[in-house]
Amino acid sequence: MKLTKLSPYRGSPEGRKPNNFGFTILFAILASAALLIMALGITNITYKEIILSGSAREAGHALFAADTGVECALYWRDTFIDGLGSAPECVSRTVDNFSPTPLRTTFDFEDASGHCAEVSVTPEFSVGVGTETFMQIISTGYNVDCLSISNKRAVSRVIEVLL
Repeated sequence: MKLTKLSPYRGSPEGRKPNNFGFTILFAILASAALLIMALGITNITYKEIILSGSAREAGHALFAADTGVECALYWRDTFIDGLGSAPECVSRTVDNFSPTPLRTTFDFEDASGHCAEVSVTPEFSVGVGTETFMQIISTGYNVDCLSISNKRAVSRVIEVLL
């Protein structure tokens, strides 16, 4: 008579085969996916910060160009009292498109860094009917040269001064 080994029943510990062969690979894939998601998130935030800092830098260039335009107009006002004198020389450069009229004088120029400023000077500007008049200076500064202000990436800042 031949004896055969009886297999243990299903509930016994001897009857189970180890069923964790793919656990290590699954854990490695999940860990690498989590690290990849975190790396992509950090890269996205870094990219947005670089774009934002570049935008702030260009806005600063435009603001400084507008401020230079206001200073040039004030210098022109102090130098040429009648308002219809010759073109002012700002930042050691003669301004471009100088058009003096009794009602409004406009000009534009580029500063030493190549940033454009368009300036409009209104000698007698009134805020309302029957109020006193002011001299109004509106200076629009750009972060690009005067030939490139129609570029869609050009940043502009405006300063208005009432004297």
